[in-house]
Amino acid sequence: KLPSLPSTGSVAVHIGDMGQTSISYDSQVDMADLGNRLLDDEAMYGPIVELANMLNLEEAVARLLSFARVVRRIMRTEGVEGPNHIIPAERMARFGARCMLEIGTDSAPNGAVNGCDGQRAAKLESKLLDFVRQAVDAKGIDVSKMTRLLW
Repeated sequence: KLPSLPSTGSVAVHIGDMGQTSISYDSQVDMADLGNRLLDDEAMYGPIVELANMLNLEEAVARLLSFARVVRRIMRTEGVEGPNHIIPAERMARFGARCMLEIGTDSAPNGAVNGCDGQRAAKLESKLLDFVRQAVDAKGIDVSKMTRLLW
């Protein structure tokens, strides 16, 4: 059972006989607080991990929670409060590079770049900046180059 949600309204979760699930809520749910509690409060994420374990998805859910914590930390250290805060191509490239370099480091100190030297981070940021500019200029993205970068 999940603890009560951060809300002045109500949330209802309906699970049918065949496993179909529907969630309804009013607009009074504080989604930011809910997201932080899902990432930080074991009473909130524990049942989700337990359910994932029953479905043989525990590792995937654990990695997803870890990545969400990394993204949240990067957003906080970079001062990103919304999509408009990463609009300049340079900031978008930096945000993407940090996300890629810090995957799996949800326990690293704020601002750490997974022990990477600054040259590696700058090189990745530069490559991502090229992709961002291509997309912004409506030139598309070279899939083979992007694939090589990701692998």
